[in-house]
Amino acid sequence: MKTIPVLLLAALALPFAGCGSSSKLPSAFRERIAPTYRTHVVAAAQKPVYEAAKAALHKINYTFTSGGAAQGKLEAMGALQPGDGARSARQLTLSLKLAPAANGGTEVSALFSEIREDEFSRREGMGTSTPMMDTPMYEVFFRYLDEQLAKPAE
Repeated sequence: MKTIPVLLLAALALPFAGCGSSSKLPSAFRERIAPTYRTHVVAAAQKPVYEAAKAALHKINYTFTSGGAAQGKLEAMGALQPGDGARSARQLTLSLKLAPAANGGTEVSALFSEIREDEFSRREGMGTSTPMMDTPMYEVFFRYLDEQLAKPAE
């Protein structure tokens, strides 16, 4: 009879046991479910910012896939690249959200993600998408966006 309370106590303690790196686990899951967009505020209306963002895509060799100025969003994909192993590939994507900024202008929220597919996924044509938090692509894209906005209107 004494084994049942011991087993019950062990079962209750199990979720609290773990190694020191477990504190990073919740944030990793949180970033996959609700990733953090990088923001950049520009002193321009939403439509010109949208057009400048489309022009900046060409500078980083991305292809526009969907979105619109009125929708306040833009989606783009980079070129398909070979992966680390045989029968694997990777591709980078960019998701932009445009919204009025609190102090005027437009807030541009960007999220770069990496899509990977390898032979181990067992689901041909299906990849795993992972948000990229620490990449210099954000600064590069925002710099090209600012350059496009600084150009005189034609």
